[in-house]
Amino acid sequence: MHNPKLNNLTILIVTYKSHEVIFKTLSKLNKVKNIKILDNSNDNILKEKVKKKYKNVSFYLSKKNLGYGAGNNFLLKKVKTKYALILNPDCFINTKYLIETLDFANLSKNFAIIGSAIEAKIMSSKYKISKYFFYKCDYVKGFYMFIDTKKIRKIGNFDTNFFLYLEEIDLCKRVIKAGYNVIALKNIKLNHLSGKASNDRLEFNKIRNWHWMWSQFYFTKKYKGYLFSFFKFFPDLILLFVKSLIKKNHYKYRNRFLGLFYSMINKKSFYRG
Repeated sequence: MHNPKLNNLTILIVTYKSHEVIFKTLSKLNKVKNIKILDNSNDNILKEKVKKKYKNVSFYLSKKNLGYGAGNNFLLKKVKTKYALILNPDCFINTKYLIETLDFANLSKNFAIIGSAIEAKIMSSKYKISKYFFYKCDYVKGFYMFIDTKKIRKIGNFDTNFFLYLEEIDLCKRVIKAGYNVIALKNIKLNHLSGKASNDRLEFNKIRNWHWMWSQFYFTKKYKGYLFSFFKFFPDLILLFVKSLIKKNHYKYRNRFLGLFYSMINKKSFYRG
């Protein structure tokens, strides 16, 4: 039975080979009417299994891996509710906290993003509205991002140049620049497994190392300029190259080197494994 208090919320989940966690995540969300999933691994078997078990889920397949930002942008275009929650497939939350976040959102006038205080960059002392304690933040992390759909669309959704990493921090920076608040609710309790969203650990680690360095340089270049970024990261480029030759786990450093190198020569974040 869906909880009518949640009817103005759509939950968005982007998956990539997430069989091991997605069913546990969905089991926590059985009272939510609107759930949309995009699977970046084009897994029709998973789609059929999910749709058979969960009638409240709209499931989409992507023939190519769009990544986190572009994947969520795809789903955001299909949202008709005032609010949306961007949720990682390895992040579990009780319905109680969804209702509390919605209640707080209706009380708060100028927020665009509400997240968890876990890993957030908090820039204020604690505030209180009604019974809710919260912080103003530079950013919250992307595994749990409750958004005002209209405001996020107004500033242009996620920057799709990012494939993985830092796109949520970039979004938060643009939200603040537009005059809205990024909030971390103190009372939100969730369980984020962190890095367990994909079953294919070897492939995920390759992608993670490549894009971590690509995104680091692109993010810095976007806000500090190319010359500043080049001189900041050039020593890292040399060090990663050396480590890729001498270290036992040289594949890790090779992928980091390549990600940084291609970002420094202004190539798009093309690596998909």
